[in-house]
Amino acid sequence: RSEGDAAACPKLSVACGMVARPLVKVLRLPPGFGVKETLVLEEALLRHDPSRSNWLVQTVGPAHPVIVLGLSGKPRDLVNLRRWKSYDGHLEVVKRFSGGGTVVLGPDTMLASWVMRGWPAGTNPTLAADSPRADPRAIMSWSEEVYRPMIADCFGPSQAAVFSARENDYVLGDVKFGGNAQAITRGDWVHHTSFLWDWRPEHMALLSQPRKQPDYRKQRSHESFLTPLREHAEAHYAAQEGGSAGGVGGAGGAGGADAASGVGRGEALKDRFWEAMVQTAEAQYDVEHVELDDVIGPLEDALAAAGLGGLREWEEGPKSKRARTRVLGEEELLEELAIQEEMEAAVGTVK
Repeated sequence: RSEGDAAACPKLSVACGMVARPLVKVLRLPPGFGVKETLVLEEALLRHDPSRSNWLVQTVGPAHPVIVLGLSGKPRDLVNLRRWKSYDGHLEVVKRFSGGGTVVLGPDTMLASWVMRGWPAGTNPTLAADSPRADPRAIMSWSEEVYRPMIADCFGPSQAAVFSARENDYVLGDVKFGGNAQAITRGDWVHHTSFLWDWRPEHMALLSQPRKQPDYRKQRSHESFLTPLREHAEAHYAAQEGGSAGGVGGAGGAGGADAASGVGRGEALKDRFWEAMVQTAEAQYDVEHVELDDVIGPLEDALAAAGLGGLREWEEGPKSKRARTRVLGEEELLEELAIQEEMEAAVGTVK
């Protein structure tokens, strides 16, 4: 579609011979924007955005690990609380407003959330009650097709050929690189993903082995179940450049200028990942890039008009009027630890 076409027919109406595409606003959050703050912002966009826009929110993981549970998740079942306690109050545990499993976020995770109106995705910016309720499996299938060109661009056609959405995960073949969670309210919904750019064993050790696992995991350890996207990005880059993957992105232990070059290349590969994600959005939607300051003000006003205060007041208010996203307190987690130890002792007695 040319700029002239848009000028001649600004609403892109059917009468002009053109079909309007939904608009998606892309918000890249600044580094250091907290995990809890990100989730509260996304929850507010889902429930209180006065413009009822579609959103793609992108952000990098936190500098230090943060454990995030789904809305119904119980720390006693999902978190290694002894290890949590060893952090002496410096390990945040957040319960988000959406479902799904438990993840540890850190500097090696890349996070993306789609906040969408209606079904098909993004097609109803009017009242949520007027839109068909989205089906979780349909959302997963939609996301698979949205992200497939990004996988091909960043990691190569061979990886795109084995990319799929399996249960609640994104996989390459039978190894996982992304976990997903959803919140669906009337006709509106959120689909968020934590992409595993890399992973650290000490972070994975913060999680308990979940009782309920996807069938394809087959009780495998994290080491054999997960695959970091960094390795695939480096291999694809090396294949394009005709070099070896070992010197790309700081891999292989190179020193001096080579290491500095590798680190810079690794950041460039991450940037390419973000850009390719936006390009996948542009293939289906009109896209508008927005700044955080332009988002916060209208949300604050909408929350105030609803009698919920601003974002901070909504986050910390009484239970009946606050966001579902919250940080679990130390006392609550210590109680969960006591229950976890009792459960372990009971199992030991049976054995």
